[in-house]
Amino acid sequence: MDVKTLTALKDTDQLARKEDLVASDIDDEIVMLDAEAGSYFGLNAVGAQVWKMLDTPLSFGEVREKLRELYDVTDVQCREDMTAFLQTMVDKGLVTVRACSA
Repeated sequence: MDVKTLTALKDTDQLARKEDLVASDIDDEIVMLDAEAGSYFGLNAVGAQVWKMLDTPLSFGEVREKLRELYDVTDVQCREDMTAFLQTMVDKGLVTVRACSA
């Protein structure tokens, strides 16, 4: 999926994290190292939850559903926040999005 089209994410689109990162939990957060790119990244508690969920590829709808079970957030707010988060993750090469039909 083209990075510029993330605002049009469908519930069936599959999300997967980059496999060759070194990640470590620090309290509720995660710190990751992409040795290939020579970059490191930090995720707050919510970002860490999403990262852990993507240990196995999930659909956008599944991730939102799980987040709404954990946090008091509307579906609209969850969709907006997740789209922005995923845009950043895709831009940095940490997550891939694969368009899937039902």
